[in-house]
This record gives sequence, C-alpha cells and structure tokens, in this order.
Amino acid sequence: AQEQNAYAWQPTAEFVAKVIKVYSEDFGMYAYPKMVAADARDGMEYPMLTLDGGNWPGHQYVIAHEIGHNWFFGMVGNNETYRAALDEGFTQFLTAWSIKKINKNTNLPNNLDWAYVYAGYINHAINENTARLNIHSDHFNSAERHGGGYGQVYYKTATMLYNLQYVLGDELFLKAMKHYFNQWKFCHPYEEDFRNSIIDYTKVDLNWFFDAWLTTTQTIDYKVKCVKKVKGEKGAYDITFKRKGEFHMPLEFTVTEKSGANQNYLIPNTYFAKNHKNTKVFGTWQSWDMMYKTHTVRVNSESGIRNVRIDTSGRLADINRLNNSLKTPVAFRVEKAILPPLDFFKYQITMRPDVWYTDNDGLKVGLVLNSNYYNFKHIVYAAVWYSPLAMQKAQDRDMEAYPVNYVLNYKTRVGRMLDFTGRFKYLEGVSLFEAG
Repeated sequence: AQEQNAYAWQPTAEFVAKVIKVYSEDFGMYAYPKMVAADARDGMEYPMLTLDGGNWPGHQYVIAHEIGHNWFFGMVGNNETYRAALDEGFTQFLTAWSIKKINKNTNLPNNLDWAYVYAGYINHAINENTARLNIHSDHFNSAERHGGGYGQVYYKTATMLYNLQYVLGDELFLKAMKHYFNQWKFCHPYEEDFRNSIIDYTKVDLNWFFDAWLTTTQTIDYKVKCVKKVKGEKGAYDITFKRKGEFHMPLEFTVTEKSGANQNYLIPNTYFAKNHKNTKVFGTWQSWDMMYKTHTVRVNSESGIRNVRIDTSGRLADINRLNNSLKTPVAFRVEKAILPPLDFFKYQITMRPDVWYTDNDGLKVGLVLNSNYYNFKHIVYAAVWYSPLAMQKAQDRDMEAYPVNYVLNYKTRVGRMLDFTGRFKYLEGVSLFEAG
C-alpha cells in the first residue's frame, strides 16, 4: 500500500488469501506462485498482479474482482475484445460468490447477489434491454464507462451463471464449472467451448438456455395466475401459472399452507430435472413463443393454501417479482426524511402527514401517499388536504370555498420503454384530468 494508506490496508493481505482459497476450492486451483494486490487509484488486473483502489473495508469488491481475473483470463485465457462476457461476466460472478462466502452470507434471496449482479441486469432488462452477449466489444455503441449496453457483459453474464445454477442445482453446477476451468486452463476458449464443456459434462441439452442468454434479449417473467379448489376432491387445488416473458425456464414454486407448512415443487421445461431434496417434480411444461403460455398443476393441502410463491431463492432472473406470488408482497412504512431504497421483491408504500398554508384557505392538513414497484410499475402519488378554515375565509371574502383538495398521479410500464400515465387533480376549484 502507499504510505498514506498503509494503516487502512492491514487486513487486506488476509482477505486476498481468503479470496484465492475460495476460488481455488470452488472453481479450480490457483496455478501461479504468488499474488500481489497493489494500492492504486482504480482496479486493473494482470496475472499475479492486481491494482486496487480504496481502503479497507471498502475495497473488498475491487480486490475480489481483480483477483478473479486471474482465473478468467489469467488461467482460462478468454479474449475480452472478441467476447468480453467470458472475461468480465465470469469474474463478476466470482466477485459476488467470494464476498458472500467469506462473510458467511448464505441468505436467499441474497442482498450481495442483488447488489453486485442482479440489479445491474434487471435495471437494463426492464428498460432499453438491447444487450446481446455474443458480439464484439466494439459493437455495444459505446463501452466508455460501461455505456451502450457494455455493462451487461458484467451483469447479464453473471446473472446467466446464477440462472445456470438455478437450472442444474448447486452440486452439478459447481462440478460443471470446475470441469470447464480444468479443461480450458492455459488455453483459449470461446463461448461455444464453454457451452460444449458444460453440456458434455452434465449430459444435459442446455442449448435452449445458452441460445436465449447469449444470442437474444429475451427476458423471464412468470405469473401466478390463479388457485382454484377442485370440486369433489378433498384437499386438491389447481394452480395455474402464466409465462409472460419470451424466455421459458424450469419453474420452482413453494406452496404455503394455512397450517404454516411449506411444500416445494418443480416444473421442468425439458426432460431434465435437477436433484432437489424435499421437492416434488411435476411433468414437463413445454412452451415456446406464443404456444402453451399457461400451465396448470394439481397439489394437495389438507389445511388449504395461504400463498403460492415462485422461486423463493431469488435466483430466477424474473423481471417482475410483483406477480410471482398469489398474494402481492407489500412493504408499508411511514415516510421519513428520505424515501427507502428500492425493493425488487415488494411493492413499496410510504405515507406521511402534510401541512401547508395558502392565503385563500388558510392552514391545510393532509396525507400524502407514495407507492411504486421498483420505480417502473404502478407508481402512485396521491395526496388529499382539508382546510378547516376554508368555509369561514370564503364567507369573509364572499368567495367560493374549496375545503378539500386532492391530487392523484399514476404511471406504469406497459411495454419496452413505453409507459402509461394518468393525472387527476382538484386544487382550489380547478380540476384536471389527462392520460396517455
């Protein structure tokens, strides 16, 4: 470390050793004789040398990331210019993996996965969604500061790997990744080689998976459409799911019974079903394009069904979690000085009292409500005010009284970069309605 930063780098050497240990044990043994983590202004990687900005503990991310590059490209020699996903994307995945493991963060859904991987992908997927991964680095319009969709070689690729883990299961996924690393270390693989290595090892046809993730901009979106009690069959319920996105994946879901018990289920999308303990596997749901967009399965529950939730692990890259459960997940809180951070897994509602004053009506007291889902669906601003002195002031001035005023604004995403908005307000006797 530089002299002025030396005090803040004391724990860093131990952290570097832990990162190397995690990557070596989980993905493949480190083959070089040493590793240098050097204090610099920013992050950059070379075999056995990483340049890392910041101080402890803030630089854990950049150190874990730059060390990860010693696996992808330092040992598995990817061509970042030709296909950056195999380099930056795999390393982004390793970054979240190591920081979680070192900090013993095993939560599912996982906040570090969201911060380091999913947020970057989801924010792109619900907006412009232009990034394909199987293109040259020059073809992202602009890679400057990760613009033009280039950032998705980090986030979309890492999200793809988490979804590969979702499809294969933890054990088979890790074994397949180790196989790929050992097969191609100190060689120069391309995307086709990665695809073939995983398929050859797992003996699972995953071409549908890699085609969608690498060559298209298809997104995943499933909905719990309805739950119906089966007449004449005690404890039987039909659960219907709908595929709203273009990308069809195996579907894990959990049924919460009224007794409080949870039952786990899996609907495969091909002949393959991962090895998952304490999970009932249904028959295959085959679906593509506009075909077979809904699917119904029958479950049994003696006490009745309280809720149905798709993918409680948070790994499935569904772009709209609001419709992933029978009951809409809602977080309500009283608004304080600042709005709470966005929550991708819940519809957020905040409320606060409001007071203001006008010459005509005097003191107004009211209530303001803000609600939204990740700031792109069902964004609501609603406010109502009452002026207890409005009638008296109006009589004194021989004017009309407007004791009650209100505002309602609504906005929601209805298509790619297409929003519907509506506004309705009544203030001081003036009303406005518009939509579009």
